[in-house]
Amino acid sequence: MYKLRNHLPVYRLGFAVSRKVGKAVKRNRVRRLLREVCRLNPGWFIQGYDYVVLGRVSAGEEKYQTIQKVIRQALKIPTGED
Repeated sequence: MYKLRNHLPVYRLGFAVSRKVGKAVKRNRVRRLLREVCRLNPGWFIQGYDYVVLGRVSAGEEKYQTIQKVIRQALKIPTGED
């Protein structure tokens, strides 16, 4: 995940999934999962920044919960699990 200041009163999200993940069906599945995690957790993102979320090869077979956990870790959001 990349983060860059945009000097706007909103945050923007972009999604990129490599062809190494698989064929179009698998890449679109990964992109949909990434988008859904971000849609359901808008509080994780800071206003005034652009984010690019990358779908890596290992994301091709992962479930929603795993992708959510990885995005949370990338943003350094505490899980509350101790």
